[in-house]
Amino acid sequence: PPAQSHPQPSPHPLRQVLSKNAIIKYQLIFRHLFHCKHVERQLSSSWLKQQATKGLTGVTACFSASYGLRQRMLHFLQNLEYYMMFEVLEPNWHVLLQKLGAARKLDELIAQHNGFLDKCLKVKQLTPTALPAPAPRPSRRAITLTLSLT
Repeated sequence: PPAQSHPQPSPHPLRQVLSKNAIIKYQLIFRHLFHCKHVERQLSSSWLKQQATKGLTGVTACFSASYGLRQRMLHFLQNLEYYMMFEVLEPNWHVLLQKLGAARKLDELIAQHNGFLDKCLKVKQLTPTALPAPAPRPSRRAITLTLSLT
């Protein structure tokens, strides 16, 4: 069945822990992970396609820069995925489980769960405060000047 973008109503205590905000945070975390995996698969498939050009005479030198760039991008992405999974999510999950075992009230449990999500988003730099501000649009004069210099 297709993935649902709107979760079904859940039982009372679970609905308080898995609030709309919590689900949105989970979606941000996992959408980012899935997107990274998708890009990794695209880079890997481009490697397979580039293998056909390696046997062509004189072409290898032209494409060597792109081979190296693709390999560096793939290496970076794999390291980023490793960091997110094993340095951010997994250790924070274990800490959350310990804190949930010590929680005595529903409010404590909700606070610990929200703290876990916020920490994961902050460390993965997916919070709005961690995102860079958009670059200002260049003026027409700057574009015209740049084009006239080339």
